[in-house]
Amino acid sequence: MMMNIVRENKELKKYLIKKLLLKGEKKTALEMSEKLNISEDTFKTIECDIETQMNLELVQEEENEFLEVTDSSATNNDVTEDVPDTLTFDLNVSDIKFVTSKEEFIKCINDLSQNYEMIGIDSEWKPSFGLSHDRLSLIQLAVYDKVCILDILSLTECLDAEQWDKFMDDIFANPKIIKLGCGVTCDVNMIISNSKCTPGKTKRFSHILDISIFYRKLQEVYPEEMKYNNNSDDKRSSIGLSKLCEIILGKPLNKEERLCDWEKRPLTDSQLEYAALDAYCLLQMYDKLKKLASENNMNFDHLSTVAIVMTTSLWKPKKKIKGNRTGRTLSIQTPVPVEQFKVVMDSGLEILGKKLKGYGADVLILNKSDGPEDIAAVAESEGRIIICSEKIQEMVEDKVKDGFYYTVSKNPDELSAVADVIQFFNVQLNIKKIFSRCFICSNEDCIKLRPDDLNLLRKLVLEKESNTETCDLSLLRSDLQPIIKRMFRSETVLKFSNYSNTRMHKVQTFLCTKCGNIF
Repeated sequence: MMMNIVRENKELKKYLIKKLLLKGEKKTALEMSEKLNISEDTFKTIECDIETQMNLELVQEEENEFLEVTDSSATNNDVTEDVPDTLTFDLNVSDIKFVTSKEEFIKCINDLSQNYEMIGIDSEWKPSFGLSHDRLSLIQLAVYDKVCILDILSLTECLDAEQWDKFMDDIFANPKIIKLGCGVTCDVNMIISNSKCTPGKTKRFSHILDISIFYRKLQEVYPEEMKYNNNSDDKRSSIGLSKLCEIILGKPLNKEERLCDWEKRPLTDSQLEYAALDAYCLLQMYDKLKKLASENNMNFDHLSTVAIVMTTSLWKPKKKIKGNRTGRTLSIQTPVPVEQFKVVMDSGLEILGKKLKGYGADVLILNKSDGPEDIAAVAESEGRIIICSEKIQEMVEDKVKDGFYYTVSKNPDELSAVADVIQFFNVQLNIKKIFSRCFICSNEDCIKLRPDDLNLLRKLVLEKESNTETCDLSLLRSDLQPIIKRMFRSETVLKFSNYSNTRMHKVQTFLCTKCGNIF
């Protein structure tokens, strides 16, 4: 009888499968989906949705808080107590712009897209815990001097597809604006499912950074420098926004309004401040991490770029790729470790190739004098994937016998072009592989140098040029001595041309043991 009840309720079926997956019971969830006649596509959709949400303990935390807060919030919604141990909103209430009309919406989007380079993004909806369809209530867009709160319940009634398209294009697809979020894939998916864009129009995303992913990457690369807070050793796979604020800013968020009824109008000042702070604190955390990186000579800009690529790859749809000359389509299901991703590229994609090398991929960039036959020959002999521009595509496809190629249809200098390649080929990024390959020869045997090492190497090179017999390698650290000795014996020239003295102390530096390039 119970199975019949569940089988007849579409939302209840999804909720049951979701709860089983959250508890790690995937096998049971698969068996139950068969009994409940849930399609494979629906099952994968549920599984994908879970990946964009917090882990089990955070979901359980929300349910517990909901039971505790619901009764009191219903009667005390207009009463706000100061909580000194939680994060407070630095701006004035007058700096919160509540957007309810088409005119206000257009003015807001124009202002943000034309005058700001970074936006903190969050959203709110009435919690249902899977028992009904989640309906978006608010979208918060925070910049340093104000927070715009879009009242989606009102805007849904007055905006047409043109305005929704403008919102997606001017904000989310804008490469000049970094969009900050925490668990941002969940917010983006909610915005997509609740927006009324032109049917069939491709939704593009660019430069979206999940601050929790970025924080984890900084932890992995700089474990000592990131131990500035006693709470920074939290090992949970997912860190909620409040916990991340506590770790980075020293204070958690006030959760009293977290699970209130966001569809009730008018919203109280307490609700507006809570919603605004959810987005504004993302800017505060970014600034704090940037300051910490500057004080500890951490490579902030590069790791933020890595985190942007990893964030974007979480939800971007797979693209079709042309196969060999028969034109079949291919799909890469198994993750490819970045160090095993072998490609050959034409000279017109040099910037894209260098970016891929920076992530640890095995990239061979041909010279301008090399033709389509050379690209095809290298791909066949070395087992490499061809990545080429549209200009080279037609000349290459008839010459490829085995393997396949990928055509870059957009500006290869854009960060999104790198994300597209990584996303399609299902390349598995590894933070330890960043800068693991030489930008000149793609050699993977590179050694990290400290500022002192660079200064000593410069002196040793000068000594070697003047008198080989007096070159004293004992001044170098022990693991570096045999490497430099071998390179000197083989007459490998150390190339300092890519580095200036002003940059040496600010970024990580590596030496290619094969060609002598310092990068």
